[in-house]
Amino acid sequence: MSFTFYKLLNNKNNIDLKFKISQIFINSEYLDKAILSLNQILDLDPYYLDAYIKLGEIFLSLSDYRHGRPGDRRPFVGKNY
Repeated sequence: MSFTFYKLLNNKNNIDLKFKISQIFINSEYLDKAILSLNQILDLDPYYLDAYIKLGEIFLSLSDYRHGRPGDRRPFVGKNY
């Protein structure tokens, strides 16, 4: 294993790596782990749009249309009509 790869894996705040890992979870149908990973991303960066999109896709696939995080005060992404 190269030093750069090892350093990437040990960086707990690497959001792009966390997002790629969440995509692996989704593709492997480990949706509960993907949701946890995506929520960790949003804890680090509440403006990471791709994480919201993937969470929406997961909840849509689970027919969980009204899912939200309790007490969530994150900014709304999109237009509020």
